[in-house]
Amino acid sequence: MPEEVKSTYLTARRSSRLAAAAMGVLGVIQLIIFALYLATFVQGGASMGQEFAISLHLGSILSTLASTYLLGSFLWHFGGRESPFGARQSLRLAGAAVLYLVRMAVDAAAPVLSPVEMGDGALTLTQQSGIDLQLVTIVVFLACLAIVMRYGDALKEDSDSIA
Repeated sequence: MPEEVKSTYLTARRSSRLAAAAMGVLGVIQLIIFALYLATFVQGGASMGQEFAISLHLGSILSTLASTYLLGSFLWHFGGRESPFGARQSLRLAGAAVLYLVRMAVDAAAPVLSPVEMGDGALTLTQQSGIDLQLVTIVVFLACLAIVMRYGDALKEDSDSIA
């Protein structure tokens, strides 16, 4: 491997591992948010409509948590010793895109949750309604990147067969 290519590859590996660690931190934050919503749900005291909205929001958070895991796994494997390309890498990206679509559908279907106070009003949980255009952008990007990864895998296999 030429020195410039090797240097770029090593930088990409380090960056991917650092990004995977950041995704892990984001996952922990999402778990904390999930626990807060779950505590609100279990505490009771919410109306039937609020309980339904909270349960949908719990599903939305779980979908985001699962997609964060898939993206973190993608980055971790990209920074690994094996080839960063492959069918599994493409599936991780496509899976994250599908999970974000699920989140958008759940968020769009959920009734607007009125603010719910927790712990003597120290924390208030709220929800916004509508389709998040940032998520639409992420879904389109991830779907395209999954296709690019599949193409990269095909190019790698082709170049390996020549060598």
